[in-house]
Amino acid sequence: MDERLRGLERRAQDGDHDAAAALIVERIRAGALPRARVALAAHLGAPAALRALGVEAAPPTTDLFEWFARLGAFGAPAIVRALVAAARVVLPAFEEQARGDERPARALDAAAAWCDSPSPELALKGTAAGRDARRAGEEVGRQARLDGEWQEDQPKVRIATYVAYLSLKPAQAAHLWMKEGSRTDAGGLELVLRIVEEFVRELKDYVLEPILRTKDRVISSEEELREEVSEALIAWGLGD
Repeated sequence: MDERLRGLERRAQDGDHDAAAALIVERIRAGALPRARVALAAHLGAPAALRALGVEAAPPTTDLFEWFARLGAFGAPAIVRALVAAARVVLPAFEEQARGDERPARALDAAAAWCDSPSPELALKGTAAGRDARRAGEEVGRQARLDGEWQEDQPKVRIATYVAYLSLKPAQAAHLWMKEGSRTDAGGLELVLRIVEEFVRELKDYVLEPILRTKDRVISSEEELREEVSEALIAWGLGD
């Protein structure tokens, strides 16, 4: 790296958005940073990415499914990466009930690896890890009474069960994309969005709403979740 780039990097680290934008432009030119990922970061409002591309951030939306669906413009990996980030936000609710069980975390790691380098092989690894995550959820669920309204009696167990189930959906989306996206991008994306719709419904109904009714919260609002997912996506988009 020459002295000019080192200078830009130092200024960017000190919070200079113009220097950060110039550094992003140089990385795009050098082929070190995909322009589509920078566009994703700009879409989410990253100041340096907005300056680098000369665009405006996307208009805000409070509809969680719409928020995820808009990411489809940046490819299936962007959506899958967003699902991974969202599941990681609520993952502590599972880990509290199943200490030492890393199966859901491994499923999310496998899906994230696919996002970095989409391939059938990584999709299959993600699918296998997702099956393990499902079994983890089933095992947690057995801690509760399965007769009647068991989920109302033991809400933290119910939340943990659904968090484990959520952790397999990013890998499911990646698998569907690899299976159908090769035929038609539109068809593959449509299937991915169906997974997203299921993910959002279960996240809101079975995880977020019950969490927000408890005193021991891993997340304080849906808005906070979107912010954390945005931060994760921006870091991914800019290679940080």
